[in-house]
Amino acid sequence: MAKKTYKEIDGLGNIWSNQYKTEDKHPDFSATMTYDGKPLQVAIWLNTTKTGKAYATVSLKDALGAELERTEKRLEELHNIANLGK
Repeated sequence: MAKKTYKEIDGLGNIWSNQYKTEDKHPDFSATMTYDGKPLQVAIWLNTTKTGKAYATVSLKDALGAELERTEKRLEELHNIANLGK
């Protein structure tokens, strides 16, 4: 039997459990997918209301913009560390 190859389908993706979650602000699940040919970053947090009803909060971000934001934040942190030595 031939091995199936993965084909990305626009607007469809898989959600994975976040095995690196160490804080409540980190999502419970995450994914990347494309929509209209643009890469998206998906994050999901599982929550419970005060009355015990379960719900999920979903965040969709432009994946390229999110990566740029993380890079800029890291560069600022490195700049601050470098300035401590002066």
